[in-house]
Amino acid sequence: MYGLIHTALRDMVIETYGPEKWDKVVTKSGVTADTFLSMRSYDDSVAYNLVGSTAQVLECSAESCLREFGHYWLTQAAPKVYASLLDTTGDTLFEFLESLDDLHDKITLTFIDYSPPSFRLERLSDHHARLHYRSQRQGLTPFVSGLIKGMEQRFNVSINVESTEEVAVSEGEYTIFEITVSQSHETS
Repeated sequence: MYGLIHTALRDMVIETYGPEKWDKVVTKSGVTADTFLSMRSYDDSVAYNLVGSTAQVLECSAESCLREFGHYWLTQAAPKVYASLLDTTGDTLFEFLESLDDLHDKITLTFIDYSPPSFRLERLSDHHARLHYRSQRQGLTPFVSGLIKGMEQRFNVSINVESTEEVAVSEGEYTIFEITVSQSHETS
């Protein structure tokens, strides 16, 4: 994974829990540096070690840590780096989800050896859909769940998201999410 991800995880921990927690994460993880080059590719084990150590330091499950990070990524980190791409990906939640592969194709031009996940949206009604998520990596389904929940703020809707089926694959993971848009948030 790229340093951009590691930096966003660091920022989330520092902003939410304080710099001393991040120092503990770095120490526990065994990662030799706590600053990362955004465009540099690091072995996936660095990210997995940082997430695992973050979960231990924050005394939560890795899944809950990944969900929180997914939410943070979509609401805080990605808009700083990819604002224009996000703004042109879709005007509604389902349009956005349908365009995720196109968004990742555009990002692919920026990174060397980038292997993005793949998404396919199956619309069941105006308020209900299934999102098929495939990745060469394992264990990131909770991160995707957090990303989807983060879209509540982006599209001013309430979203119920459930990981309903994990499909067996020979490599990586394939998860199907049930997504229901239940209501709009009231604006003040």
